[in-house]
Amino acid sequence: MKSSDKKQNLQRKLESIRPNKADEKQILNLAVSRLKKGARDQVVLKDLKQQLRKLALEKKLSKETLDLFTEMERPNFSKDLATSSTTWF
Repeated sequence: MKSSDKKQNLQRKLESIRPNKADEKQILNLAVSRLKKGARDQVVLKDLKQQLRKLALEKKLSKETLDLFTEMERPNFSKDLATSSTTWF
């Protein structure tokens, strides 16, 4: 999958979430805005995870946003193992 496809998929996913809390809306809207301005999807994801992690630790995430955060934090073994094995050699 091309980087532009990944970026569009991420943008669509973030736009589909409709949180009730203002903090979550602001975080998600900022991420979407950054993607539209051409920021790299990996950078946006890293920042998004960091901001959502703070709210998750304070137990201030809605169910829908918590599901997104959980999905982002779930390990992707095919990608993660392939990346780590290339750095060992």
